[in-house]
Amino acid sequence: MEANKDSAIQCLHMAKESITDASNSSHPEACYDKAIRLINKAKKLYEDVNPSHHGFDKNLKSIDDLLGYVLTKKHQHGPHHQSSAASSSSSSTTPSSSRSNNQESSSSSGNESGNDSSPTYTKEQKDEVLKIISYKDDYYKVLGVDKKATKDEIKKAYRKLALKFHPDRNTVPEATEAFKIIGGAYIKLGWTNKKECSEDSMEEEVAD
Repeated sequence: MEANKDSAIQCLHMAKESITDASNSSHPEACYDKAIRLINKAKKLYEDVNPSHHGFDKNLKSIDDLLGYVLTKKHQHGPHHQSSAASSSSSSTTPSSSRSNNQESSSSSGNESGNDSSPTYTKEQKDEVLKIISYKDDYYKVLGVDKKATKDEIKKAYRKLALKFHPDRNTVPEATEAFKIIGGAYIKLGWTNKKECSEDSMEEEVAD
């Protein structure tokens, strides 16, 4: 077991190098993919290793925390990022006006291009994405969990939402932005030790 732990730690060090390389690479996704493979290998070798003890951020206290962080970083640099950024910069400051503007844009596009340009997503999917974006400053609402939720409940909620709003599965233009917000909320809340923090101090910590 000790040998497995040492091998897992070595994998984490190599993953950290790949994450660092991504910031200077013209193909950052390849670096993040390599890091994800190494992190998964570390998990198989010794699941209980704590990344924060080996050069990673103090908030990343488990391998699942680290995987969530790297997946979020990868999609920030992915092919959907530029289109999402352009969409975000042109959106209004309120969810209702944003929804109105996007509906008008879709309608206009449909009139110009004909019936074949109909969106491949439903109105419900669009509304769900916009709701996540409107909650971006409230991590609990983003994940749909109570402030007293356990770490396992937070992790379960994150995984469910990450699958639902993953840009490869959700074709709503703003899905990438919603996916990043979900990942950020999990990083903020997933590691918090509820037994050591009062609710008030926890809220102050999240607000920081």
